[in-house]
This record gives sequence, structure tokens and C-alpha cells, in this order.
Amino acid sequence: MLTKIADIPQQMLDIYSRELIMDQIPKMYFRQFVDYKLEFGTQPGERIMFTKLDNLNTNGQLLDEDTPIPKNKMTGSALYISVSEFGNAASFSRRASVASLRNMLDDAKRVLGRDYNLTMDGYLRDVFQTTANKHYAKSDYSSGTSVAEVAGKFDKYCLDELVETAKNMNFPYIDRGGDRFFAFIGTAHQIRQIRSTSGWLDARRYVNPSDMLFGEAGRLENVVFLDTTQMQSLGTIGSGSVGVQRGLLIGGGPAVGYGESVPMELIPGEQEDFGRKQSIAWYMIGGAGILNDYLIDVYTANGLVTLT
Repeated sequence: MLTKIADIPQQMLDIYSRELIMDQIPKMYFRQFVDYKLEFGTQPGERIMFTKLDNLNTNGQLLDEDTPIPKNKMTGSALYISVSEFGNAASFSRRASVASLRNMLDDAKRVLGRDYNLTMDGYLRDVFQTTANKHYAKSDYSSGTSVAEVAGKFDKYCLDELVETAKNMNFPYIDRGGDRFFAFIGTAHQIRQIRSTSGWLDARRYVNPSDMLFGEAGRLENVVFLDTTQMQSLGTIGSGSVGVQRGLLIGGGPAVGYGESVPMELIPGEQEDFGRKQSIAWYMIGGAGILNDYLIDVYTANGLVTLT
């Protein structure tokens, strides 16, 4: 039995909204690395407040048994994130809904879900990339001062440089299920480069070889790798007109705060042309910003990795 969009009760739309969120959130890479907050009543000016706590003074060694434990005042600061509206809609005709052998609401949920995924993950990616920490990989893998100096590929030597930089900047690890690691989200080309490097191939000799056959991105130097088409290929703007890829090293913290005052919901539009046209939209109000800058925006060069 086909569902007529014009007769959808609000309860059904609520169920479809929750299903859409549960389907899409696992596919949204950047959404996995934020401090999420839901606040229905936003602050004046449409802002959501996040609290950033300061570290205690590291003076915990006691001289003797009579030395009292020092008391440190717990301090922090408030960070306000402005929220914006997000949304998009799909429309179809009454004739299409009558002629289709499929439930048009299911099809609408599918295309709206993909759009919600791409829109919000792209928005969060842009927020992550506002980090002040930039690494323009030169031929010796140190960082240049602009994208015009990029010449180094994303191989084990570049990864070693990034991990050392993160540790020198006291990046905390991401904690998940008792495991601790950094994460790198890059383009498919960057992941291909790191998988071709000698350090990766040497490490894979001692594990199940089927992992590579199944296409798992994997892990090296305690960095978990993810690739997504959301990351950018910037064209031939590097040193000597080399192509440039853009990736992101993420530490714990969490680095980014993401808040919603109106969670994603599906909203039917008004019928048009005497009921011959119908539309349905996804809509939400939210915003994100950097809380702790435990991020490195990474620029690397195109090209195949030569084993050494």
C-alpha cells in the first residue's frame, strides 16, 4: 500500500526523522569527533555555551607525610557557538506517487538523508579546518609557510613528522572503548599513499593479509586512518605546480564542540497546484566551533610513493 505524502501524520514523520538520523550519523566521519550538546533554549543571540576546563597545576608530589595535598581552584572558560539554520527539500508530483511501485516517503527519506549527511559533514569539516595549526609538507616533510611550498607526499616519514608535532603540542589521544589513538581523515589518494609506504607494508607482514584484500584503511604509528570524499583535492598549486591533497590529523579533547537547538526533523511542505505537487524537507538549527585546538590541517603532494 502506497503512502500519500499529503496525509502523513506527524508521528510518522517523527519516526522517519529518527530513522534518518540513525542511518546517517555512523556515515558522518567528522560528527564522530565532536563534543555534542543539545540545548533547546539557546542563549540570547542564538548561541550555545560550551565549557572549556583548564588543567590543574602539576605539583602533586608531596615532600613528606606532613605536607598537605595542594588545593587547586578549578577554573575554566565559556565558549559560545552561534547557531544557523540548515535544510533542503525534495519535491514530487501526485502522478509520480500514484504511478510508483515504491513508497515515495522511503525514497524521499533516502535522498534527504544523503543530503543531510553531505551538508552537515561538510560543514563540520570546514569548522575543523579553521584550526590555526597548518602543516604544508615540504620535500623534507617539515612544514612550509604556505601551500606553494608543498612537495612532500603522505607517507610514513610525513606521518612521523605529524605525530611528533602533535606530541610536542601535547595533543591528548582520542579515548574510545579503552583504546587510545590519533585519527587522520584524508582523501583516497592520501590513504593510497600511506598504504604504499614501506613502513605500512612491513607492518602488514605480521598481521592477517586478508585485511588488505578487504580494503581496510588500518592504523600505523597509533594513528587510525579514514578516507572520505569530503576531503579536498586542491589542484596543481604546490611546489613546481604539483597537485595538493588536504587531510586532517585529529587529537582528543575533544577539539570541536557541536550543538543543536533544533535537531534534524522532516517537515512536509504545503501542497501546490491544487494538490498536484508535494514537497518534504529536512531542517535543523545548530552550530559548531573549535573548543581545544588539537588539530593539524595537513597539505601533501600528489604522486606515487617510492619504496625505500
